[in-house]
Amino acid sequence: MKILIGLVVLALVLGQHGVQGERSTIFEDMNLEEQLMILNKPSIKTFHTEEGDIFDCVDIYKQPALDHPLLKNHKIQMRPTSLPEGLINEPASIATSSLSNGVDCPQGTVPIRRTQKEDLLRVKSFSDEYQLTKNIHPHTTIFPNQHMVSLAPNYLWALYYGARASISVHHLDINNDQYTTAQMWLGRRPIDQYSIQAGWMIGSKITGDNLTRSFVYWTKDQSKKTGCFNQLCPGFVQVHKQVTIGSVLKEISVYGEAQKSMDLSVFRDRNTGHWWLQLNGAINVGYLPKTLIPQLVEGLSDIAWGGLAVNPPNGHSPPMGNGHFPKGNFTTAASFTAVKIVDSTNTYRIPDDIDVKFLVENRACYNIEFHGKYLNEGLAFLYGGPGGDCKD
Repeated sequence: MKILIGLVVLALVLGQHGVQGERSTIFEDMNLEEQLMILNKPSIKTFHTEEGDIFDCVDIYKQPALDHPLLKNHKIQMRPTSLPEGLINEPASIATSSLSNGVDCPQGTVPIRRTQKEDLLRVKSFSDEYQLTKNIHPHTTIFPNQHMVSLAPNYLWALYYGARASISVHHLDINNDQYTTAQMWLGRRPIDQYSIQAGWMIGSKITGDNLTRSFVYWTKDQSKKTGCFNQLCPGFVQVHKQVTIGSVLKEISVYGEAQKSMDLSVFRDRNTGHWWLQLNGAINVGYLPKTLIPQLVEGLSDIAWGGLAVNPPNGHSPPMGNGHFPKGNFTTAASFTAVKIVDSTNTYRIPDDIDVKFLVENRACYNIEFHGKYLNEGLAFLYGGPGGDCKD
């Protein structure tokens, strides 16, 4: 096992800056009302959740993703044409799914979370406040106001075609100027400028509340001019009529009890080149078309699983995971289990536990505890910590 303080990852905070970069490209010279008219399509039916979200059931062929200039003639793919082998593809209960939000749109429509003017203002404000250098590289200094804990396979010359993990879901009390995530990073060199990220996060600076929500993010130029968070700009194609990205995760783990997890997969459809986001091995939420990130069609050079905690400059760091240090117990610390990669044969494979690398940026505030192959389902590790004054 190789413990390395160096890992090619693109922090989500940079992705948020990229949200505004992509928006400025697509919505150039548009005011907020004009942007909202593009993002909020006419609905067939509307759902109001108890958390205050509004989901509009939009004609699947008129969803905002298709307003992206690269998707004008895009033919929607309703399901993956090829699944990685070794994935148990059993029907999953929507009612117990960790992405369920009580929405059930009519056939031929998909749920799109309604974008409010405040969402657009919040993204711009966040981008302006977190102006950071985007050049994250294995040998550069970690930014002082963001802290990462992660695991990655250490195959220097291998290419990957997807990743999966069962990620325990938690709620944390954090300040309004902080955010924290549990996620997968999938990228390609140089310097991971092409990447996809997915998992769960908490952070009112981005979502408008401190609830635990799912997310997906993508960029094809290290977040300089392209990239998008969830559906705040065109890109991610929604196909499931009940489960959508950006929803509140209602099944939250309780300290000392069996953990509640989201079983998340991101993989390339080897026939079409699209990158699918799948839940529980059966719920095909949607996908990122290959035309958005054509550089990833040939495969990924970097994958990582872990947590990210971000605070404002000179502020205290938020908790990560479930807010507790890992101490050998899967009921008292946050976890990633069933960790696998998709290899060149389009097969889910467990990485060799003797050839993985870790990033633990500040052990005074966070840590990681590796458990190797766990229950024969994949690699597993515990991670997290309370945060606090994490200055070096």
